[in-house]
Amino acid sequence: MRYLPLLVLASAASMATGQAPPDTGGAYLMSARTMKAQLVGRDKVTRLLGEVEIVHGSTVLRGDSAWVSSLKRQAVVWGRVSVTDRDVRMTGRRACYYKELGKAVMHGDPAARDPQWTVSADSLAHFREASRSEAYGNVHIRDTSGLRQAWADFGQYWHQQGYGLLSGNCRLELKEAGQDGARVITSRRMEVYRRGNMATASGDVRYLQDSLQASCGRATYYRDQGRLVLEEAPRAWQPDADLEARVMTVGFRGDTVRSLEAFDSVALRQFLPATGDTDLLRCDSLWAGFQDGKLAQARTAGNVWSLFHQADQGRRRGSNIIQSSQMEFYFNEGRLRRIHLPVESRGAFFGEEGP
Repeated sequence: MRYLPLLVLASAASMATGQAPPDTGGAYLMSARTMKAQLVGRDKVTRLLGEVEIVHGSTVLRGDSAWVSSLKRQAVVWGRVSVTDRDVRMTGRRACYYKELGKAVMHGDPAARDPQWTVSADSLAHFREASRSEAYGNVHIRDTSGLRQAWADFGQYWHQQGYGLLSGNCRLELKEAGQDGARVITSRRMEVYRRGNMATASGDVRYLQDSLQASCGRATYYRDQGRLVLEEAPRAWQPDADLEARVMTVGFRGDTVRSLEAFDSVALRQFLPATGDTDLLRCDSLWAGFQDGKLAQARTAGNVWSLFHQADQGRRRGSNIIQSSQMEFYFNEGRLRRIHLPVESRGAFFGEEGP
């Protein structure tokens, strides 16, 4: 895919694979129905028409017409154009090939494909030596299954390493086979790794699935493990609950949220619109389980402190404050139903007279 990664130098990519960089100085091999060569000043220009094929090392350009300049060391191909380099194939209506750079630039509804990804953009470029593609403007990338798609302003992809980098208005959409729902991650920058089916987002990260939303500075998605790790001031919320911590992990079962774990300085708030009360839970670590997308149970550990409001058949209102090293909470339709204290705890009830 031509999206997003950490910065990897092209020369380092060649060294990592143990391969010498391809020779960009070799001669063109050209064929067409008709060819005409002429001198234009000091330049020798060859014009080709019909079933054009230009070969330079591992790069093959095909189209309906073309011209090749020996002085500029450049070729331009028009029509039904394709540029193939190893397992990468670009298509469009016009391609410019810069021989000295081993670089091909495609315009006119361009698209590029390799065995794993397809990308479209306003324009595309491919660099033969680094086996790297770049996409500029309205970038759209999708995998062969159609279950992973990404959009951005700019994208790069190193084909041999299976590593991509996206930047500018990044959006990653993740689906499960046979399901309509999607997980959506947006950020300023994204990195995608073919190995391990990983994706990393950074800079104003937002996550959305069903009624669960989250924000943080950095997020890592492990597709094979079915989990999303949120770091750098993560926050997750639903319409009636809000969770903050230092680190959070969201677990999935298919296309639904299965669990949520939070660590260090955890604060869970629940909002009760009917009474204007806010219940508060603080602890060192928290595990929460979901059912049908709603909070079903939670287990806490460490220095646990909770404040929960309650009403007794509308006659008496008050609040419970509890301190413990462990607590378990059970919810019904997202609202607190029962608290279980498995270890010695301390608590107090503060009440007020009802109407």
